[in-house]
Amino acid sequence: MTRVLPAILACALPVSAQHAKNLLPKHADEVQAMQPRINEAIDKGVEWLLQQQRRDGSWDNHRHTFPTGQTALSVYTLLKSGVPRTHAAIQRGIANMKSQKAEMVYSVGCQLLALGATHDPAHREHIAELLDDLERWQDGSWSYPNPGIHDHLHQDRDLSITQFAVLGFRAAMHAGVKLSQKAVKEAFEDILKYQSSPRPSKKGRSMAGFRYHWSARAGETGSMTTAGIAAAQIAAECLGKKLGRARRKQLERATELGLEWLDDNYMLESNPGKGNDWRYYYMYGIERAGSLLGIEYIGDHPWYLDGAKLLLKDQHKDGHWSQNDAQADTCFALLFLQRATAPTTGDKSRASKMSLKDDPKSEVGVEGTGGVDGEPLRMWITRIGKIAATSKEASSIRVDRVIYRVDGNVVADVDADPLRPWNGDSHYTQHAFPKRGTYTISVAVHTANVSADGEVSQAAVFESKPITFQADHMLENWMLDAAVAHERNRLPRNRTKVTTSSARKDHPGKLAIDGEDPTSWLFEPADTTPTISLKLKSGKRATHLVLVQANGMRGAIGHYDRIERVAVVIGRNDPVEYDLNPDELAPTVLALPPRTHVKSLEIRVVKRAPGKRHRGIGGFAEIGLELRGK
Repeated sequence: MTRVLPAILACALPVSAQHAKNLLPKHADEVQAMQPRINEAIDKGVEWLLQQQRRDGSWDNHRHTFPTGQTALSVYTLLKSGVPRTHAAIQRGIANMKSQKAEMVYSVGCQLLALGATHDPAHREHIAELLDDLERWQDGSWSYPNPGIHDHLHQDRDLSITQFAVLGFRAAMHAGVKLSQKAVKEAFEDILKYQSSPRPSKKGRSMAGFRYHWSARAGETGSMTTAGIAAAQIAAECLGKKLGRARRKQLERATELGLEWLDDNYMLESNPGKGNDWRYYYMYGIERAGSLLGIEYIGDHPWYLDGAKLLLKDQHKDGHWSQNDAQADTCFALLFLQRATAPTTGDKSRASKMSLKDDPKSEVGVEGTGGVDGEPLRMWITRIGKIAATSKEASSIRVDRVIYRVDGNVVADVDADPLRPWNGDSHYTQHAFPKRGTYTISVAVHTANVSADGEVSQAAVFESKPITFQADHMLENWMLDAAVAHERNRLPRNRTKVTTSSARKDHPGKLAIDGEDPTSWLFEPADTTPTISLKLKSGKRATHLVLVQANGMRGAIGHYDRIERVAVVIGRNDPVEYDLNPDELAPTVLALPPRTHVKSLEIRVVKRAPGKRHRGIGGFAEIGLELRGK
């Protein structure tokens, strides 16, 4: 049921006089000076996160504990980091997570954040369904697991889970979906119960942090204090004018006590009360609380400046952060740097990044933008020989034509008017790459001589040096199909016997039919004819056989042997050889003979290209049988 709000009224809550200085940041110049480094760190982190996406569109961190949770958190982070909703990674991630039932509060909350961040009305109905789940699972605040799901885990309500539920409420509200005021009021009242009793701070003022559980035995922590402040603020925002005077006073008091606790225990190198446990989660909590309250200081501490300095120092060379879980930690770090709750920093236009730059040693200067996130690469010339487009000497050159080549093939032949001086004309063109890959770009500028009577003759041809360009993140035909392939696979996982000619330790043949892209059957290097055989308890009709190679991430292309050709034996039929897709990420979909009934299946690897990191080792992440066109 879709529940649409005609308008959204944000509830602006005042900061007390004691924290009024927070509205007047004194370190703006220092943050501004760091901005190029912050933007670079965001770009590196985004690129690392993109490379971690699996073939099926998912991110696999905690995929069993919180199905779809990391995928939703990654999609939300990418969107908040300036990746457009049309980007292949975003579309694939959303397709994957919407194809699975989210059964945990964390996962549902993150899905609401991700879908809300697309600002796409097409997701409103699904947002309403997820919101219904949150409201149905609510008992004032929330617990994990949800009632009736994974009952072997504890059922205590906690503030961490509750925070993500309330974040989901806020995302749904901003998406135009109506909230239950009763549910929001109950959440607000329960959130305040996680706060400890006030006591004096080091400065002699009252303070009180928040706990993970209601129990007084549960200690206050930095991550839960930021969660309590932010969750209470969000609940108040969702209530709007219905917050009321009494709740407003409660909120102001709870916020003041919580801020005093954070000031008294201020540190970013660790999570107060928890040490190094979930430090980046705590930092993202600082961002949420600070951004929602509109404050730049906790006490006298410039929280964003301090956190940005620490994250720039902590970032690994490949772009990720890691304390507990690399994928989640990288998301939390990026969300902090990007100030995702109330964006005020970071490079929001990744697609406008310079992609090609002038090579001073080249006869032709070439620059370009785009070519990332699946958009066309826009190119133009900036120099011919030693004469720059901006120089006075540009009028001495006559250009007849400019030819752009990709991998030696002409993709644009731009005519010019040789009767007119060049004067720095860009001779712009654009090119859309058909698929992911590495391309070589070159540009040739044909100049002309013009006689006194206006006759044109060729003067010289200036050639640029070859430019290597990596085109990534296109939405290719197979991608959305692969994101929901698990729904079509007719191979019975629990009623199929699997045997292999060899298998690496912890990579047995059964992993090729477990329905999970991150797990794979891997054969041993000494196995000259790797073979996997399937025997079904009951036969299945199929029109297509789907083979998915072991590597499932762009960041790991070429690590394992790439299987190039296989021989397939169905039942007692003769073997039939098939070539596999040369793109090891893309599934190979093989059409079977009409009316094929599969009871047994053998797949032999007959040709493979050696891997660079795990030479001699390869295999299949998934084997599927599908009935298409029926």
